[in-house]
Amino acid sequence: MRFPIGVVARTLLGVSLPVFLYLMFETAKDARQSGEWWLPLISLAILAINLFADPGEIRVNPKGIILTRFFGLQRKRIEWLGAEARNYPGLREVLVIGSDGTAITHSQYHVGHDQFLVLLKRYGIKVQ
Repeated sequence: MRFPIGVVARTLLGVSLPVFLYLMFETAKDARQSGEWWLPLISLAILAINLFADPGEIRVNPKGIILTRFFGLQRKRIEWLGAEARNYPGLREVLVIGSDGTAITHSQYHVGHDQFLVLLKRYGIKVQ
């Protein structure tokens, strides 16, 4: 079962990437003429923040949990054996920690908070 980020967050992240790339290009062109070298750096910083703000997609299968970020370049995997979970109801976050210390957070930006908790219990993970 997939737990992607919400539609609004996906839209904002998906639209803002090409927009910021275009703005960075235009700012770099203008900065060459005006001598304001710091403008492209601000655009680059906003682009980097945008990429790091993406919480990634969580997949749950019979073997464990997989978190994919940065367009599939970064992956975390937690096997069910030895995993534990902590639910923070006020924050609507669930922190799952594997036996090797790997941590995956199902945050408030992911869809299906309640379904994620049900799946954890189905696979025998004790949720505190």
